[in-house]
Amino acid sequence: MSLILSNIGHKYITEKLKVSSTFEIQSNYETSFLLLVLREKIYKGASNNLINKLLTSGFLQNSYDLTIEEIDFRYKKNPLEHVTRLIFEFTTLCNFNCVHCRNGYTSKTSETNIEKLKSISDVFKLLNVKRFDFIGGEVTKFGNRWLDLAKYINHNCDNILTVYTNGWWLEKTNFEAAGKIYTNDIEYLNELKNSGITHILLSIDGREKAHDESRNCKGLYRRILNSFERIKQIGIKPRITALVINNQDAELMNSFAQIASLMYNFPENIGIEAKVFYMNSDETNHFSNFIDIGNGVNLKKGKYNVDEIPSYMLTCKAFYRPSPGLRIMANGNLSVCPLLDAGEGYGNIHESDIVEILNNFQNSFVYKLHANKELAKYLKYYDTSIFGESIDHICSLRVILTLIARNINLYNDTNKQTILKINKEIAKYSGHKVIDK
Repeated sequence: MSLILSNIGHKYITEKLKVSSTFEIQSNYETSFLLLVLREKIYKGASNNLINKLLTSGFLQNSYDLTIEEIDFRYKKNPLEHVTRLIFEFTTLCNFNCVHCRNGYTSKTSETNIEKLKSISDVFKLLNVKRFDFIGGEVTKFGNRWLDLAKYINHNCDNILTVYTNGWWLEKTNFEAAGKIYTNDIEYLNELKNSGITHILLSIDGREKAHDESRNCKGLYRRILNSFERIKQIGIKPRITALVINNQDAELMNSFAQIASLMYNFPENIGIEAKVFYMNSDETNHFSNFIDIGNGVNLKKGKYNVDEIPSYMLTCKAFYRPSPGLRIMANGNLSVCPLLDAGEGYGNIHESDIVEILNNFQNSFVYKLHANKELAKYLKYYDTSIFGESIDHICSLRVILTLIARNINLYNDTNKQTILKINKEIAKYSGHKVIDK
């Protein structure tokens, strides 16, 4: 019998070494054995009850005749090494349709198997993952039973649990959120707190006028700013998710500095730039770039010509070395990319066990596509008559090419009609208009 540590086995024991002493690890028969395999690279010997248990749990796997050098490389490049967060995209349903929304054209679905998600959270807890994010769509409105999952995960109050929201419920009375009626937002905040939520990330789209216009909801920006003190009084930390800060825009910097002042207790002598820098450095906030996918296609200015982008820029490291998080999409796919399920291909939690998916990460098509830097060869199948000759953000091209490559792999066909069909299918939910000639 020739065995090595699996992806989760390697992640488990290396995380144990960070938080436990060698004595503690060696005092336990299972962890002691895993540490031995880690140091020796491989186990060659007879089967026994311990071996069978570790094989069944997915901590060990067949070595498949790998050399010691190949095993060592596999351990050093474990795709789970930098994963510190699990993101639940609970639903793609939303009560807004923001002008830059990346999911504007995706199919609308919600997760319903809470027990499955609970078992998945247990696996990630074993791997020392301490942060769990709940996103949508708008999970606070359409994520039925998402708070049951939050309460299960954080029953010991030893994790960071964040929820992303557009804040539609702020200053509301007698409103329904995920199937339950709340008298006011204070009652709802208490429910979030009691369910283990530690951080609320409120969406901000630039300055006040731009934000309210983007959300088509007059006064929402003010309601968000007014809520920070109430959120803190409940015992939850208010944070924001926003487009990347442009420090050349003085008015925008002032707006973010105001938000930072509401969020943190700064000394009086702290300046605007220092406040914004502190907020930007806090990993419990989330800042992202504008990406011309979904509704954002209609806003794109086309800064980069597709045919002038160097091939090396097309590879995305997140597909083979995800950091900081993995995502369970609303359709059950395990993903690393928040754009159009471009990371699907690792597996679906409703079709395969999460341990099996994680341990076979390197065997997936999208992993190999990016790890082997093969994406550029699919540029010739990119239809500029559909997607345009220019893009605003490199990720827009990466995601479309990844989807093209994956579909070519599924169809196993590159004739002209098939390629046109693939491009049109992707365009349906990427936000690009298809004009049939």
